[in-house]
Amino acid sequence: MNILALDCSLSVLCAACARGHDPLARGGAPSPKHPYDSKLGHGVSERGSFSAIEIDAGARHAERALGALELVMKELALEARDIDLFVCASGPGSFTGLRIAAATIKGMASALGKPWVGVPTLDAYAAEWAGTVPAVVPVMDARRGRYYAAVYVSGERRTSWLDAGPAEILAATAGLSEILFVGPDAEAFAETASERSGIRVPAGARRPPARALIELGRKRFELEGPAGPDEGPVYVRSSDAEEQEAASGKLA
Repeated sequence: MNILALDCSLSVLCAACARGHDPLARGGAPSPKHPYDSKLGHGVSERGSFSAIEIDAGARHAERALGALELVMKELALEARDIDLFVCASGPGSFTGLRIAAATIKGMASALGKPWVGVPTLDAYAAEWAGTVPAVVPVMDARRGRYYAAVYVSGERRTSWLDAGPAEILAATAGLSEILFVGPDAEAFAETASERSGIRVPAGARRPPARALIELGRKRFELEGPAGPDEGPVYVRSSDAEEQEAASGKLA
């Protein structure tokens, strides 16, 4: 199965592509380089191939998304018509970025008559580190002194999506002796929680979970089938515009 994935949850855009029946194999032959020609002996390892790119897109996700997707496909000698499943990170995260990723992936899937699925961003971050320690907590800056987070134990999510301050998130980890904090803002969060013992932030904690996004997308598709036409991003809180509108209504 060939899978193409896009994550615009944060300022760093991540695009990833997996070719073959085992897209997450970390060994085998390297990805083919272009020009790709099977007659010249170019090929792909039986264990599959993987390509990913990270771009600090800032507020330019819409401008950079398609180019990033084209690049990771090209690295594996694939075109959009060769993709069997499209995947996007569904949040929480940047409201604009989530909408861009969903629109891009749904648009490509619809145009080609292929299935697509969404994968919660926090699930992907947690899955990237599953098996390292029993408890993993991905955290993402939600501004206003708050974080998007969730607690995962032995690979299973044990809390709802949290939009909370450090104290509330730490309270959700009560009873856990060792916790791995990961995600783009794990280091900043750990600095606010220095009094809590057992906290670890691994090297590479900020790395976008490209491989996990591909793998979770594949698993979701195999278990649940394609996403419905009305499925959209995971919003844990209202957007600034919606909150301002609600506040205006209360004052009226």
